[in-house]
Amino acid sequence: MQLTAPGNNLGFKVNKANAALRSLFNRYLREAGGVLTPEQWGIIQFLIAHPGVKQNEIVKEIRCDQTTLTRMLDAMQIKNLVRRDSNQSDRRAFRIFATDEAVQAHRTALPFVKKYNEAVMELISDNECSIVIQTLDKIISGLK
Repeated sequence: MQLTAPGNNLGFKVNKANAALRSLFNRYLREAGGVLTPEQWGIIQFLIAHPGVKQNEIVKEIRCDQTTLTRMLDAMQIKNLVRRDSNQSDRRAFRIFATDEAVQAHRTALPFVKKYNEAVMELISDNECSIVIQTLDKIISGLK
């Protein structure tokens, strides 16, 4: 396969698929009440699983820069979706928690997220999904 052929570039295809998946995910989140954006969903999901993490751990998980995450957390704090507690061992770092409102928004959105996943999985088989995930994981770990 010639990867440089127009429309056959791997990065272009991954980006195009990401845009389509993101648009669909956003639609399902709006149906769930529109409280969370796709980025906020990912952050809340991570915070529910890992309460009290430092900001740099979230940066590593979602792979964005510190400034972008700070802006996202500021917006989420204004919406009362996250709480920043001071860290006793490092005064410069904060421990980040999902608020009760965020947990409730997550709980409300969960059935819609499941419908989103079902809609996507109707497009490909379980085996194809497994191969795509393995391939993307390989790319992600190789580019760290």
